[in-house]
Amino acid sequence: MRLEGHFFSLAFASEDGKDEDGSYQGRKHRKAICKCVVKVIVRPDESYLCQFCVNHIFRVIWCRFLKKRRARSVLANIAIQKASGGLIESMRIPILTETENWVVVAKPPKLLTHGHPRFPGAPTLIGSVEEQEGWPVWIVHRLDRSASGCLILAKKKEWVPALKDALHNAEKSYLAIVRGYFDYEGEVEINKAMKVNGKEKEALSFVRCLGRCHEPRSSLLLVRPQTGRYHQVRRHVRDLHHPVLGDSEHGDSHVNRWWREQMGLKRLGLHAWSLRLALESGESIVAQCPLFSDQYDLFQKMPWWSMVLEQHPRLGLSSIEWPL
Repeated sequence: MRLEGHFFSLAFASEDGKDEDGSYQGRKHRKAICKCVVKVIVRPDESYLCQFCVNHIFRVIWCRFLKKRRARSVLANIAIQKASGGLIESMRIPILTETENWVVVAKPPKLLTHGHPRFPGAPTLIGSVEEQEGWPVWIVHRLDRSASGCLILAKKKEWVPALKDALHNAEKSYLAIVRGYFDYEGEVEINKAMKVNGKEKEALSFVRCLGRCHEPRSSLLLVRPQTGRYHQVRRHVRDLHHPVLGDSEHGDSHVNRWWREQMGLKRLGLHAWSLRLALESGESIVAQCPLFSDQYDLFQKMPWWSMVLEQHPRLGLSSIEWPL
């Protein structure tokens, strides 16, 4: 395997190792697919340049003699590490507020909160903060890799339980750019249980529209989840038939592709805007995270942006620069 910038030379080995030099020996060709432009490579010795993404360069679909197993290509992980790793390591993670026991950071988009087997060697938020600040941190909660916004980390391991308990009653606000013209007026209550490990769990969110337009068909929603279920915000707005743009799991791939190619939306349109919680010690944590530059630039193009700024002028004050 050879890496030259964003070009990748593909070389795969079969289970018996006989075709690692690229010979097929009559077997069906493997395919590597870029999720951005859906271009297929049918020979393992070809190279391909993706102009639109780094994080999802290739997905490998193994051929019939490997029992049709599907796996993420190691190339995708190399792409993250090589193409964006150096840039990320040189950027500072913004600190929103902190004490000697905890810190609230602005999690950048497309940065893992912690290590994951699918992305070995990829930069992580935990590693970046520890290297930047010089002290260890522990995870209290998580944000999706492609999401951004407020994230609490504990500076002392013994503080993790207290912070997790406080999060159960925290006031959290998310900004979500969603598909379609949001027809609901006022604040909408979504009280729909979700399955967690096979069991139904209560899930409650409140949704309010900040701005909407017919061209392009989109809305900006303020979502206040009252519980912390997996993908709760994304699933609840989908249940209103307004999935988050850029959501490959709960959204529409054709709509997402249009927004990516025509509007430059390269990631999940979800931002953890604000966080407020009270600790048992009487201490309070209050934080608000500015938009990152990619979302800020996109929102400025939207007809509804001036309407949003009338309600929340702080959204227009500044943005955080971060490479995508």
